[in-house]
Amino acid sequence: QRFEEALKYMDIADRLNPTDPRLSGRQTIRAASHFGLGQYEDCVSWTRKVQHSQYPRIWVHVLQLAALQKLGDGPGVISTKRALLQQWPDVSMSRIRPNKTYQISGLLEALQQVGLPD
Repeated sequence: QRFEEALKYMDIADRLNPTDPRLSGRQTIRAASHFGLGQYEDCVSWTRKVQHSQYPRIWVHVLQLAALQKLGDGPGVISTKRALLQQWPDVSMSRIRPNKTYQISGLLEALQQVGLPD
């Protein structure tokens, strides 16, 4: 997987069009790339930016939940899991698993550890 390359291209895209309405999508890709590189604090930072953006994406809660689990942030895991379940009540591993975006090493395992239903 080419996470460093993805981050490089996200930087270029942001410089070329910083007001692009798809910015939250690029920020989600950034968060996923940081997770893939094991940079969990950076992942959480980017997911928080997306959550407060004009076009928040539900998938950032999934990324944030896994990153917080990797960081051992129990209170963060609890609050993020609660937020995810409020926005996506029927979230489950079987819904997340097929999405290739989330086939990042360690992500599915972290979600299982926090007790997402199968």
